[in-house]
Amino acid sequence: MWIPEPNSPYYTTLGDWTPREAYQLPDYIVWLVGIIAGLLVLAGGMILLLRQQVRIRTSTLEKASADLQKSQLQYQTLARISPVGIFSTDANGSTTYVNPKWCDIAGISSEQAMGYGWLMAVHPDDRDTLGKSWQESASLQKASYSDYRFVRPDGKISWVMGQAVPELDPENQVIGYVGTITDITDRKQAEAALQASELQLSSIYANISDTVFYLAVEPGDQYRFVSVNDAFLRTTGLPLCLVVGKLAQDVIPPPALSLVHGNYKKAIQSRKPVGWEEVSEYPAGKKYGEVLVTPIFDPDGNCTHLIGTVHDITERKQTEEVIHKLNAELEIRVQDRTAQLQAANKELESFSYSVSHDLRAPLRAISGFSSIIARRHRSSLNEEGQHYIDNIVQASERMGQLIDDLLTYARIGRAGVRRERVALASLFGELAKNMQQHLEKNGGTLEICDDLPVVSGDYTLLSQVFTNLLENALTYHKPETHPQICVKHHTEDRSAVIEVSDNGIGIPTEYQEKVFNMFQRLHSEDEFPGTGIGLATVKKSVELLGGCVRLQSIVGEGSTFSVCLPKV
Repeated sequence: MWIPEPNSPYYTTLGDWTPREAYQLPDYIVWLVGIIAGLLVLAGGMILLLRQQVRIRTSTLEKASADLQKSQLQYQTLARISPVGIFSTDANGSTTYVNPKWCDIAGISSEQAMGYGWLMAVHPDDRDTLGKSWQESASLQKASYSDYRFVRPDGKISWVMGQAVPELDPENQVIGYVGTITDITDRKQAEAALQASELQLSSIYANISDTVFYLAVEPGDQYRFVSVNDAFLRTTGLPLCLVVGKLAQDVIPPPALSLVHGNYKKAIQSRKPVGWEEVSEYPAGKKYGEVLVTPIFDPDGNCTHLIGTVHDITERKQTEEVIHKLNAELEIRVQDRTAQLQAANKELESFSYSVSHDLRAPLRAISGFSSIIARRHRSSLNEEGQHYIDNIVQASERMGQLIDDLLTYARIGRAGVRRERVALASLFGELAKNMQQHLEKNGGTLEICDDLPVVSGDYTLLSQVFTNLLENALTYHKPETHPQICVKHHTEDRSAVIEVSDNGIGIPTEYQEKVFNMFQRLHSEDEFPGTGIGLATVKKSVELLGGCVRLQSIVGEGSTFSVCLPKV
């Protein structure tokens, strides 16, 4: 650009300089210069504006970058501490990220989960189905939901609920998937346990022999059958279509209906099970049952259902009716037999009177006169006559003893049997004193244990029983040995067993039951004196006391009589 020199005639001060006048420039040049100057000003303004926009954009980008970084850190923190497993994939469904909880649930590392490696941790029975389902969802770019199992390295099974949704870019195009897995092992185990329990209950419900029914409680004291088991249908003879869905009054016959409705209300009001017996007429016949109903309440305390059972007691009731009939017949027979026994007792009393008076009178005469003859006229009789008179005296004595024993046997229990505490130690002590002379005469010994028990019985009867047994032990001994008697005891259930043992002649096995019969003797009067009534008296007395007597014996070694008595 040309500028005049300071000393040039064309040079002047700025204030004095006027281009048009000084240089005489064309108008278009002046106009062009003006436009250029304007453009330069505009350009400067634009440059300033652009610089301002750059600064604003730079600040915005820096803030967005900081926010993004903060968001990423927050996401990473949330993913790390999340109680559910989190994963992300690319657009093809290939895994690109899993969080620590995902690894913990699946039991594999994040490296093993990348791509489709996670499928190897899935249970073999679920792997193919899950893989196909995931690939299908990825190809259709839609959300995926499924329950499946992981098999951990330790063999433990983990049930998970998995879900994934597409991740979209601003143009609404799928760029990947994000999803979660939630451990539902406890829920699945609870469901399996519940299902098993329901199957078990269903099996019980279907196969239990008792009747089971389930009623819905409806307004107005109405009760509708919801379900019944097979036993209900078998017992009543009703078809299912006439029971389920029907009201109680449509199923239960009228005679029992009021009782049933009353007990239903009672169970609801008392809030506890109620039981009763009922009888109803059904197509299957007359049925007796033991019924139990239990109310079921909702969380608000309203009774919604009743569950009940009926135990069929028809057979028992029918048997009881037969037993009642038999009892009535038996009572009549007992009354008849009692009358017969009373008549027999009267006859026995008459017999006892005759024995004690009519038979004893001539016996006393025979015994008295034979004794007088033997005492006064024995010397005038020859040997044969003396023998006969001795036999008469001995026979009359035996006859007297026999009559006494018969009367004793007949009187047993007629005066009533007392039930009192009897200390056997005291009783045997008295018996030992009474037998001391007899023992010394035979050179015998009597050993009584120190801890004899207290029993329930009649002192007089027990004294007779053990006197008979002790006297028999002294009587039936071997001539060449001294009698040895031992009394001891032991316990059997609630009974005290008193054993009286001896070293006597013994009793053959075939006679051990017969010796308790009346007049049963195994030896002649010359060998061992007796009437054959003693052991019969023992047996009768012990049985009247509610006990029993047993015998063990070996011929030539001795016998043991065991008396079983109720223990106090």
